[in-house]
This record gives sequence, structure tokens and C-alpha cells, in this order.
Amino acid sequence: MAWTESVHELSLPAMGNEPWQNRLKRAGYSQKDFAELIGMSQNAITAQLSGKVEGNPSRYIKFIIMALEKLSTEQKEALEAAIKDES
Repeated sequence: MAWTESVHELSLPAMGNEPWQNRLKRAGYSQKDFAELIGMSQNAITAQLSGKVEGNPSRYIKFIIMALEKLSTEQKEALEAAIKDES
């Protein structure tokens, strides 16, 4: 299956006007935990998610949150363990 076909089959939550902070929390992460996971400061994440920086939040932050929303708890735990092993 081509990449574009598999992307269209994903069932992503509707974005609407739901704040990214809420989406992150629904994915199971606090801003502090998310910041540690991706190697950023909590202040930087808070600024991005609250719209205090230009281009808020950045595309890669949105991408990561959208991906986390799709993962099961077990998949998130495996991802977190793999990231810690890389550190």
C-alpha cells in the first residue's frame, strides 16, 4: 500500500479549535512529561502550546502530539523506553 493511501486510512481525531494543550493531555502527557520526552524545556513547550511564540505550536510539535494520540498505552511505553535507552 502506498504511503498516501495508508495516511488517508488513518482515523485522526478532529482538530477543530481544540487547544493543543488539551490534545496533549488527552494523549496522556503533561507538558512537563512531554518536554522531557522530546528533549525540550517545559517553558518552551508551554510557550508553544499557549501561542506565545510565532508559528505556535510548530509543525513538528503538532505532528508528535497527533502521533501520540494514535498510540496505545503499551506503544507509548515502548517508545519512551526506546528513547531513554538512546540517551
